[in-house]
Amino acid sequence: MSYLKKDEKRVIELLTSFWTESQLDEDVILTMRGRLADEIKRRNDNPTSLGMRKIKERVLKDTILAKVSSLDGLNAVTTPELKQFQDEIFAEKKRILLLTGDAEISNWKKYLSNLKIGSAEMQIPEELSSELVNKNISEYKSKHLLVEKDVSQAFVVMMGSLPKHNDADFYAIQVLNYIIGGGGFNSYYMREIRNNRGLAYSAGSAADFQKGYGILHFYAMTKTESVPEVLKLMQELIQIDFISKLKEEELTRAKVAITNQFVFLFADSKKVLQNELRFRDHEMPKEYLLHFRENIEKVSLDDLKRVGKKYFDPANLSVLVVGPKALDSSLGKQFKLIQPEDSAL
Repeated sequence: MSYLKKDEKRVIELLTSFWTESQLDEDVILTMRGRLADEIKRRNDNPTSLGMRKIKERVLKDTILAKVSSLDGLNAVTTPELKQFQDEIFAEKKRILLLTGDAEISNWKKYLSNLKIGSAEMQIPEELSSELVNKNISEYKSKHLLVEKDVSQAFVVMMGSLPKHNDADFYAIQVLNYIIGGGGFNSYYMREIRNNRGLAYSAGSAADFQKGYGILHFYAMTKTESVPEVLKLMQELIQIDFISKLKEEELTRAKVAITNQFVFLFADSKKVLQNELRFRDHEMPKEYLLHFRENIEKVSLDDLKRVGKKYFDPANLSVLVVGPKALDSSLGKQFKLIQPEDSAL
């Protein structure tokens, strides 16, 4: 939330009313139910979002992040159930307030001290771990999926497990990800798949670190007839043999680029507070930001080989393609054909 200092007391009054006078209006519930219903009906329109949703159903199986919403489930939600969930939120004892700028701290301290903690019984929070993600991927890594969708440009994605955010391998993974696919036009995926061969509109990779686990995914958007060739090339570019041939100058360029991007963590007040909250939740070291660039600089070619073998091996990735049924014959027996609303398990 951003506000003018002159409005601070009014802002606090409004926030207080949310906790003390909050009511679930039936008209608002009806409106939001309609919006969510529209999202469910249109969720298969975009091949990329469809592919990411289906592969997460596998990789994050047995967690709330893999659950798929339905119209029946949405319509079954009652107002008393929403009220009960709201009461659980109000019963949370851990409350964090982060401020930046010219705020009157005494006003906010008084606001926090006056907030009552509800008495509703809270559910035990779900703990996601790298071990669970590894287990899921191990179960499905040789059973790939083709999600049928009649499109001219297919979406290809490979997804694997990473350690939690506060892990010693974090820095080496960041550097290798930048070199392979996270560095945009500076990455191998964009150069080899898009620029040099013209096989894809876009290609890259991303590493997402959470408190107890991490997810690594590689992707490409390509013509349907190019899918087998693109998938093969995507896998070749993360083989340990390829990673072992990376040169010192490539490592140096990646480290310089990452350290130069460090300043954008502080681009605006909102981003500063979001990152602070995230780092606290992920139990990062207190001096994490202070030593970030130093730890990136320490990454060596041997580190890249080690994390490449451990986390980037295509044999340990779950693979999914969104495209027309005709791809079924060219992709091979490892791929199972399903519809967008079929289970990915």
